[in-house]
Amino acid sequence: MPFGLPKNINDFHHAYILEGNAVAGVSLCEYVRDCLRASGYAVPDVELLRYAYFTVEDARTFRAREHRANVYPKVRILMWGSYGAEALQALLKLIEEPSPNTYYMFVVSHMNGLPETFISRSIILRPEKQNEFEDVAKEAEHFLADTPTLRLAYVRKLLESFEQSAEESAEKRQAAIIFVKQLEQKVKERKNVVERGRFWEVLREAKHALGQQSLPPRLALEHLAIALP
Repeated sequence: MPFGLPKNINDFHHAYILEGNAVAGVSLCEYVRDCLRASGYAVPDVELLRYAYFTVEDARTFRAREHRANVYPKVRILMWGSYGAEALQALLKLIEEPSPNTYYMFVVSHMNGLPETFISRSIILRPEKQNEFEDVAKEAEHFLADTPTLRLAYVRKLLESFEQSAEESAEKRQAAIIFVKQLEQKVKERKNVVERGRFWEVLREAKHALGQQSLPPRLALEHLAIALP
């Protein structure tokens, strides 16, 4: 999986950050277009926007044009060399309350200095670590079928390699978000509508909890492990 992204657009998270240069940004754009074509969209709605310096005015202009819901998937890739202090704050509402079928990707030259609130709501793409969470996807089906005790054991295994520094805590949250996304995909494949509904309610609670900075990812996943039918 180049960049650690799924091949199917329906499996995408709503926001990503890639640390890289302009070449990486263009490569990401081409890969995303290929993903949409492979998902059945012959004319992919993918736009790459480049800024030497991303200002709060740029952010407000972009936000104003992105408020509409979409029937078909669209991806917006923003790439900048540097940014103003208030610019990312102006974008937060877009990734906190994303419109349906809308995905945002941010290509930045350096992760250092990005607001924690911005990072926590996005999945970090690092090409050199693109296979980091592949095992997580493979375990999702087993997790759904396991007992609460076995699920709790898996949660500990998933998160035990991360310490409590700020950066590693963010990585832990990314791992949890990716895992919940894989669980969602497995639930989509289930034919029993009533069963899917019960799963969706618990997964929705977990996603909301993972968006709360004050709540450790471990607690969100432990609740998920116990509450899932």
